[in-house]
Amino acid sequence: MKSAIPLFPLGLVVFPNSSYPLHIFENKYIAMINQCLSLNSGFGIVSVINEKFSKIGSFVKISKIIKEDENGEMDIIVTGVERFKILSINKTDYDYFSARVEAYDDQYTSLDDELIEEMIFSFEKIISKLKFKLDDAFWNKLEAVNLKSFKLAEKAGLSLVQQQELLLLDNENTRAEYLIRHLNNLYTQIEDATSTDRIIMGDGYIN
Repeated sequence: MKSAIPLFPLGLVVFPNSSYPLHIFENKYIAMINQCLSLNSGFGIVSVINEKFSKIGSFVKISKIIKEDENGEMDIIVTGVERFKILSINKTDYDYFSARVEAYDDQYTSLDDELIEEMIFSFEKIISKLKFKLDDAFWNKLEAVNLKSFKLAEKAGLSLVQQQELLLLDNENTRAEYLIRHLNNLYTQIEDATSTDRIIMGDGYIN
C-alpha cells in the first residue's frame, strides 16, 4: 500500500481478506477504477457514518471484473488487503478523493485459543438455531485465515457502526470478545428463522 491512495467513501466496511461486489457507475469512480487497473494498484474504502468519513478504512484490490458496459459502468469484486489510518484528504483532478494514509496494524499479542474457540462456538450456536447452512467456501476460508474475527464478522449481523468499531480494534483477542458479546446478545433475540435474512443473507460479502 502506498502512502497516498485513491479513496472510495461508501456505506459499508470491507474487512481484511473479505471480498465484496461493487457496481461502479459514477464517472469519477469509473476513472478511479480504470487508473487502478492500469497501475495494477488498489484503493481505499472508508465507511461514511453520520455524513463523516471514518478515520480507519481498508485498502482493497480489484480481484475480478464481472461485467463492463460500453458506457464505462462496471461490476467488480474487491478484496480487502490491509487497514489504514487517514492522515489527510484531498480531491484529485477527476473529482474523487485521495488520502494520505499510514498502515493500521494489530498490536502484537499472543492469541487466546480458548477465546477464539468460544467466538466460533457462539457463531455456530446462532447458525444452528436458525437451521441455516453456510457453504463450504465460508468454513474453508475461516479455517485458513489467521484473523478469524474478521471472517465471522461478515456473517454476524453487525450494523455499519458495529462493523466500523470492530475494524478499529487492534487486537484479535479484543475483537473476539466484542463478537462474543454481540453474538450471545443476538442469540437471545432470535425467535425464529425470519431473522435469517438480516443476520446471514443481507450482508453482501462473498464467500
